[in-house]
Amino acid sequence: MYQYEFAARMVSPPGCKDYSRLTVDTYYFADASILMKVPKGAFQPAPEVDSAVVKLVPRPAPFEVRDEAFFLEFVAAVFSQRRKKLRNSILNTNYMLKIPDVKEVVNQLPEGFMSKRAENLTPEELACVANMIFDLKSR
Repeated sequence: MYQYEFAARMVSPPGCKDYSRLTVDTYYFADASILMKVPKGAFQPAPEVDSAVVKLVPRPAPFEVRDEAFFLEFVAAVFSQRRKKLRNSILNTNYMLKIPDVKEVVNQLPEGFMSKRAENLTPEELACVANMIFDLKSR
């Protein structure tokens, strides 16, 4: 059981206000679903917020990630600046990502990804970008 707002962020689709790093990380490791919302009145004493029962089923990642540590760091970095387009988000968070020649790497990435915000990309698309960056920085 989790606070309802937290549970909603775990299962939110891309493009919604609740879609976040938590959503992507949860999806990478498990299938998650909200089984039921539990109103705050169901508890004594009543807490300030509603709760939710969440079903988490661990499973292998549904998409390929070349380097898990880099992928998770990339997701953290781009969601730390979620309102910026991916190009600027990567450039501004390179202190986290440590990409040599970051401007050159970013210029080699597809504009279709670079002109979107992290909150509008699916976990699979974020993995695709992370894999491309990982391959380019490993050369």
